[in-house]
Amino acid sequence: MPSFSGGGGGGIAPPIQPLPPATPEVELATLIVEGDPVVMSLPTALPTPDSLPDITDDEITDRRTIDYATQIDKGGPSAAFPDNYTVDGFRYDLNAPDQVVELGAVGEWTVRSVVADTEHPFHIHVNPFQVVAINGNPVPPRWQDTVILPMGGSVTLRTRFLSFTGRFVHHCHMLAHEDLGMMQNVEVVAPGARATIPDIREVGPRYVPQARLDPEDWCGEP
Repeated sequence: MPSFSGGGGGGIAPPIQPLPPATPEVELATLIVEGDPVVMSLPTALPTPDSLPDITDDEITDRRTIDYATQIDKGGPSAAFPDNYTVDGFRYDLNAPDQVVELGAVGEWTVRSVVADTEHPFHIHVNPFQVVAINGNPVPPRWQDTVILPMGGSVTLRTRFLSFTGRFVHHCHMLAHEDLGMMQNVEVVAPGARATIPDIREVGPRYVPQARLDPEDWCGEP
């Protein structure tokens, strides 16, 4: 049995494999355009689907503030990754019910980037959200899938939890940040069940205590 080595000298070079034959071209479709040209201008605004009416002030049943923060070179998940990327002072825990919301609730969340030199693209699974303010200043309401949290600023958004109970996440959409902990679970429970969900950060060891951040450790002011 011949042996191979990766370095120069010694061993036997593996045989060169022939390239596979080229795939023949195949005609998939023919597009025929007929008739007189029509002048079509681009729309000035996209229509709002009937299923997404604006969320009004009197609908709000729950308000909360959520902090995205970076702690530089202080107790990260490993020596190779010394920085902490957290939400509300904790790295992500798969089993933790971080944001517990009752089915039928309509939330207004103020999501803050408490780092003065970093933007974070906020994204939540399942639920669309409507942006209503940036840095505390009202903006024309708009539905979004992802929104940039300004450096050292905030975005206020509204969302309805109407369809089903279960767990999903919100997170920073920068891959390195979410992979290193900047993510939280959203737990939608049956009406009246929120009070039965314990704060796992207080009663269990599954959170990493050293991952909690104090405001003075933030790279910027909240």
